[in-house]
Amino acid sequence: MSGVKNLIVHHKDYVYGILGVNPFGYMIFHLGYLRGCRPFIGVDGCHLTGPFGGILLSVVALDGNNGLFPVAFAVVESENRESWTYFFNCLKLAIGVEGASHCTIISDRQKGVDPALNDVLPEAERMICCRHLYANLKSRHHLTHQRLKLAFWAAAWAYSEHVFLQEMEKIRSLHKEAYNDLMDVPLHLWARHKFSPMVKCDQVTSNFVESFNSKLEDFRSKPIMTMLEGLRRRCMTKLNDKREKAKAWQGYVCPRPSKILSRNQLYARNCFPKPAGSRIYEVEKGNDFYIVNVKEMTCDCKVCDITGIPCKHAIACLREFRGKFEEYVHPCYTVETYREAHSEMIVPVPSPKTWLPSERPLLDPPPLRRLPGRPKKARKREPGEEPKQQRSHTVRCTLCGIMGHNKRACGRAPVKKKRIKGGEESSVGSQRPM
Repeated sequence: MSGVKNLIVHHKDYVYGILGVNPFGYMIFHLGYLRGCRPFIGVDGCHLTGPFGGILLSVVALDGNNGLFPVAFAVVESENRESWTYFFNCLKLAIGVEGASHCTIISDRQKGVDPALNDVLPEAERMICCRHLYANLKSRHHLTHQRLKLAFWAAAWAYSEHVFLQEMEKIRSLHKEAYNDLMDVPLHLWARHKFSPMVKCDQVTSNFVESFNSKLEDFRSKPIMTMLEGLRRRCMTKLNDKREKAKAWQGYVCPRPSKILSRNQLYARNCFPKPAGSRIYEVEKGNDFYIVNVKEMTCDCKVCDITGIPCKHAIACLREFRGKFEEYVHPCYTVETYREAHSEMIVPVPSPKTWLPSERPLLDPPPLRRLPGRPKKARKREPGEEPKQQRSHTVRCTLCGIMGHNKRACGRAPVKKKRIKGGEESSVGSQRPM
C-alpha cells in the first residue's frame, strides 16, 4: 500500500505539473477542433483493465484529411447518466456553448448518453452508430439473412432518398418486423440522405472513435497517472508528426480528399452536362438525369451536398467552363485548414520529482473491487461477432518445402558443428531418420 499512497500524493500535484508547462492545459485540442475540424464528433467509452477498473471516455473529431483528432478524454467510474453528464458539461466549457450546441454527436446506443445530451446539449444534433443499430436489430430478431444485411447497409449508405426507399423495400420483403423497427428510429439519426449539409461528413458509424480507443490498448492496464502520461505522449508525438508531414504538402486540398476528387474525375467521363443558364446544368448519366447548381455546389445525387467534395456530375459541369475543381471543395478539406488545426503543440511535462507540492487535499483512490476469477482484459465481443482470426497452423518448411512443420523441426536440417579444443569438430545431434 505504500506504493499506492505515494502515487496518490503525486495525483494532486499532477495538475500543477501540467499547468506549469502548458498554461492552458490540454486546451490545444479544443482550439484545434474549433479552428480546423468539422462540427462532427464521436463519443465512446472503453474499459480500463487496471487494478481499479474504470471507464475512459473520449471525444474524437475528424480533421481535413479525415484523420483522427482527439478533442477530450476523461476517466470515470462507470458509463452512466451521471458520468456522461459530467463529461458533457466539461466539453461544453472547453469548446464553448456555441461550439457544443452546433455540432453533431454520434455514439452507440448506450443508455446514459441520450439523457445526458438532453440535459446538457439539447440543441446539438444526434446520430447513432449504424453498426450498433444493426447489431441490436440482429440480436432482437435473430437475423441470419445475408441479403437483409446488405440491404440495411445499402440503405444506410444511400445519399439519395429514392435509393434508400428501394433498399428499405427489400428489407420489408425479407423481414417485416425488422423493417418496422428500423422505421421507428428517426431517419436523421442513421440514414445518410437525411444528414445535415452543414456538417460536411458522411460517416454512419462511430468506428473512428473505437479506432482511437484501440490505439490506447497498451496504456489501459497501467495506473491512472502512467496511463494519462502515456496518452499525452502519444497525442504529443502524433500531433507533431502530422504537423511536420503537412509542411511538405504542395496542393490546395489534403491528400485523402484529393484522391476522392481524382476518382470522381474518372467517373465524370460518362456524364454529359447540358447548360440551362446561371451555371445550372442538367447532367445525363445513362438513363438518369441530375440537376446541378455549380454556384451553390448542389446536385440531385446529394453527394457534394453532404460531403462538400464535387461529385462526378458537378465535375462534368466544371469541365464545361474549365473551372478548377479544387476551388469548389469545401474549405474544411484545405491544407491551410489542416495546418491551422495542428498548429499548436503539447509541451512535454517534466519529471514528477520537479513538481512543486500543492495545498490541495489528497485524493482518495476508488474502492478496489476484485471480481472472482482471473481478470479479463480481452474485449467482450457482441453476439454473432466473428472471433479474432488466429494464425493458421498449416506451415511450410523453408528447407524441404513440405507442409506441416517449419525449418526448426525439419529432419533434413544440416547437422550443427561444435568446435572443440585442438581445432577438431564434432557433430552435435544427428539428422532425424526419414
